[in-house]
Amino acid sequence: MNSHLQPKYKSTIGSTIVLWFFNSNRYVVVDNITGKFIEVFLASNSIEDFKNRLSIESKTNSKELYLDIKNFLTDCNQTNFEEIQTEYTNHDHIAPPSNTFEYSIFDQKIQINYESTFIQSYLHPKLKQLSKTHLTGNTCSFTITTNKNHLLLFKNKEFQYAFLKKDYHKLQGKFNFLLLCELYNKQESDWLGTFHASTLGNEKEAIMLIGDSGNGKSTLSALLMAHGLDLISDDITAMLADNLHVYRNPNAISIKQGAFEVLKPYFQKLDSYDDVFINKTKGYVKYIPPSNTNPKKI
Repeated sequence: MNSHLQPKYKSTIGSTIVLWFFNSNRYVVVDNITGKFIEVFLASNSIEDFKNRLSIESKTNSKELYLDIKNFLTDCNQTNFEEIQTEYTNHDHIAPPSNTFEYSIFDQKIQINYESTFIQSYLHPKLKQLSKTHLTGNTCSFTITTNKNHLLLFKNKEFQYAFLKKDYHKLQGKFNFLLLCELYNKQESDWLGTFHASTLGNEKEAIMLIGDSGNGKSTLSALLMAHGLDLISDDITAMLADNLHVYRNPNAISIKQGAFEVLKPYFQKLDSYDDVFINKTKGYVKYIPPSNTNPKKI
């Protein structure tokens, strides 16, 4: 059973459930549906057992859902990284990265230094359409490298965060957040938060598509973009606290292999986009560039 990942305390407040995890001292708020999936996961002995316990309409993406919940609960049970991070406060002892790319994002020059081609695959495919050469002007520089069992993230040579190598998705999320802060001249504390959602707009208002991984948010976003809506963000949407506006995220849309044929009639260059292998569960994806790359808030 997966009971070792269960929260220390659980409380239901209206239509939401609050979970508290002892190791990380972390509170998480989920809706009732997500809470039920977590309960089924905690009571399951395997992916197959998890699938058998689900209702018929929920079985389609059972393997991906199982792994998503496992990663989520494992993350929530992680102990504090403060002691680990103190080892990496000095950038000078880190080996220089071998791959460097420059990106023009909202007319700003962003440089990212990758330790290796493998590390590069975590971030570059989502920003490839914005890569340029021989850019001039002030540069904000990020460096992603490794040491022992950790991925290390630096900004302008100052250490930011350390993540276990298996938690590369945390690196992706934190980098994305720091990038948005740089692009919009904000601090992390200025944001209300980020939503696991794709968002599109029409110059006046926006619609946020929320759903579990594999439910088609990105595919629907690509179709709506092809029919004239403006992509604000794929998968991760950031909202500012003081005005409750959502802000454009420059990442390309991540499209899983199962949607390639559906989208071909709407994107003539789809076959020319690189096939990027993510993992055994998600397989190959392609990244469709946003049709609009001007900074925007809605």
